[in-house]
Amino acid sequence: MRAHKGKEIVLLNADHTVLTLVTVMRAIGLYMSERATILDFDDDSPIIHPRLGIKRPVIMALNKYIYVPHRVVKLNRRNIMMRDDYRCQYCGKSLRNRKATLDHVVPRSHPTFPGVGSWTNVVACCEKCNNRKGNKLLNDIDMELLRKPFKPKVEDFVKQNKKAARIIEKYLDHSTNCS
Repeated sequence: MRAHKGKEIVLLNADHTVLTLVTVMRAIGLYMSERATILDFDDDSPIIHPRLGIKRPVIMALNKYIYVPHRVVKLNRRNIMMRDDYRCQYCGKSLRNRKATLDHVVPRSHPTFPGVGSWTNVVACCEKCNNRKGNKLLNDIDMELLRKPFKPKVEDFVKQNKKAARIIEKYLDHSTNCS
């Protein structure tokens, strides 16, 4: 099982909406307790349970629908960076190896400032663009956003995981072709 550490499995609710990513151990536990069904296996992976002959699952669905209360994504630096795909929202440069800053689209000193906890007013940006924009509104200077800031959902972050997104897309394409 140690060889699979860090590899995550996409877990769907019974209605096949994306719930979360789970570890291999959690996935096998759900399968063994008959609370989830394996929808697709990793064909390149070795058998992870020799006695039962189970390959590593890549996508699973719960057998019973569980109600998930409205989940809220916390407004913090990490989540803003993830929402903006670690890219400056003014120039588009990658922020992974650069000094990343956060910018208030409407500056805090401006009379129309929407308030502290606003997803639609904060964007990831590079230090150069943040200094250039300064304490001004976008229409006062020659700058514009590449993408309008939005409040993300939990599902957006699961789907943003590129491997999980490919698995979900492959499964959805396969299930629509079979029907």
